[in-house]
Amino acid sequence: MADDVVKSVGRVLAVLELFKLRRESLSGSQIATELGYPSSSTNAVLKSLVKLGYLSWDTQSRRYLPTISVTGLGEWIPDKLLTNEILVMLKVLHEGTGETVTLSTQIDLNMQFVRVLPGTFPISLSLTEGYLGPLFGSAVGTACLAQLSDDEISKLLTRVRLKGGSAADQLELADVMEEVEATRERGYAVGFDLILQDTGAIAMIIPSHPKFVIGVGGLSQRIQRNKETIIDLMQRTVGDRVTAPVVG
Repeated sequence: MADDVVKSVGRVLAVLELFKLRRESLSGSQIATELGYPSSSTNAVLKSLVKLGYLSWDTQSRRYLPTISVTGLGEWIPDKLLTNEILVMLKVLHEGTGETVTLSTQIDLNMQFVRVLPGTFPISLSLTEGYLGPLFGSAVGTACLAQLSDDEISKLLTRVRLKGGSAADQLELADVMEEVEATRERGYAVGFDLILQDTGAIAMIIPSHPKFVIGVGGLSQRIQRNKETIIDLMQRTVGDRVTAPVVG
């Protein structure tokens, strides 16, 4: 858990994210074991969530399960953030490529995948909605960085290095900027074997909604083989090219 996250808040969210991953009822001991938390503090968190109405407790099975109240916390967000225009873009790219299509946005030093349409091939890129990928060292991250000023990019990379603990903290600014400049020039970012081995992705900013990045990802060989077709479809679907930001 990050040092600057309040421990109790982090544990509450970790519990809810575990339920999202497992999609089944869980006992207190299972939750404590999987999250690596002390039993006493885990039980305190679980009992608090039950009292607040966000978890149910089955006295016979002695297992917990999220209530519908958890769903209610965020059910308004997709309608607020995801316009019909964006949803159509995702659908067109998904149907046109058969690959995994993602919509992501920058969350501090990460890219969060807010919508994932799984690929239809037997072997496809597997990501879950809510997953946090790196801002540096990913195709979607590079597409996002391309719209920032050079100074902003430098400051973000410095923060990544100070934080440590990831492959991105070994990146050189010159290498990052070389890929950013290429992305600005061609209007899209390309990455192979970055986050996951044997996978590739093509990503670009949505000009009408610049806080969002659309990505098409799958097996490296398949993305490479169909690269030009995918790029053409993305450019026709998403719109204008990404250009360097105006600084002033």
